[in-house]
Amino acid sequence: MEFLEDWRPLDYLRFENIWLAILRNVILGFLFLTYGSLDKYGCLTAFDARCPYVSTMAINMYMPWWVGLYIGSFSMIMLVLLSEGAQWLFKTLPFQFMGRISYMLYLIHELFIEWCMVDFYGHFRHRDKPFPSDNTFEERQDL
Repeated sequence: MEFLEDWRPLDYLRFENIWLAILRNVILGFLFLTYGSLDKYGCLTAFDARCPYVSTMAINMYMPWWVGLYIGSFSMIMLVLLSEGAQWLFKTLPFQFMGRISYMLYLIHELFIEWCMVDFYGHFRHRDKPFPSDNTFEERQDL
């Protein structure tokens, strides 16, 4: 929609006044950081340290967690579309590199998670056998 010459809706949100632009960017960044950090687990216990934060941001748990993710995602998209500083940040080499390899990382992240689970499970259990079900076949042979 930004390629239309006659009607550019985002121009109404781009402020010439620097103070309004800073206020807009702070509000969008706040929305991204607060609602983007909500997850589907909410408060794990009544004495959980993050329970007051989650219940406040989720409007006393009446708002579903996925609505918070939509609010956080939309605010990040709007921040990048409207702020020249955010556009400059995402044009830097580290962000461009992460953008190039992000799909590859998405495809192989399960291998690393599985490797960590297999490799460290036995270490944290203080046993030689990595899984508790390793001897089930031997126990069945004895029956």
